[in-house]
Amino acid sequence: MYAVSYDGRTGDKVYGEPMPESLELRHLELKVGRSTQATLLGRDDVTYEGFYLSPALASLLDANPKNQGPRIRKEWDELDCCTRMQSL
Repeated sequence: MYAVSYDGRTGDKVYGEPMPESLELRHLELKVGRSTQATLLGRDDVTYEGFYLSPALASLLDANPKNQGPRIRKEWDELDCCTRMQSL
């Protein structure tokens, strides 16, 4: 089981390429906050980090949400992203 933080975006700028579909990873897009670089440039952009879960880890989390504990489970349910736990 593994998780990889790989690509992301800030404003209209996208960083990195999506992971290959052949890996069958689950993709999350996590809102990590206001971009420091954009703030220094006078903009108000928000940064989103690409996060990939292996099939085994995604299955474990899907099957056992109670094992995450109440705080983590609540955050998981409220992720600010449109691609939460969506298969590539």
